[in-house]
Amino acid sequence: FITPEDLEPLIGETVYAVKPPEGGRVASPGMKYRHYAPLCDMELLPAEELLVRAGELKKKGLKAVLLAKEGVMAEDCGYPVYVMGPNDISYASLLYKAFRDCEKDFDVILAQSVSEEGVGRALMNRLKKAAALI
Repeated sequence: FITPEDLEPLIGETVYAVKPPEGGRVASPGMKYRHYAPLCDMELLPAEELLVRAGELKKKGLKAVLLAKEGVMAEDCGYPVYVMGPNDISYASLLYKAFRDCEKDFDVILAQSVSEEGVGRALMNRLKKAAALI
């Protein structure tokens, strides 16, 4: 992966995503709101808030699955965990498969947020677009 941080020293400028003009055409489908979002709701939370939110949803009768990086959630945490690999690169590469696998069996996907540095910036962009609640 090539990140904005990789490009900036080479071109001497800050690299950022361009938003389409209000009411204007988007340059690619990935710029559309909720592009590739799961069919069920998805919420984006820091790792330390995932279990609390899963408990709240369970009390409402909703089935939640946790998307978290390897080692973040104990296997016996009481909720299904979809392990997204050890780092942001693996998380990003598994993201859409996780959405498709989980949207069929769960009411809500609770996804672990990551730092918005390096690949994490692109990953968080995708997660934010997919989330019903951030």
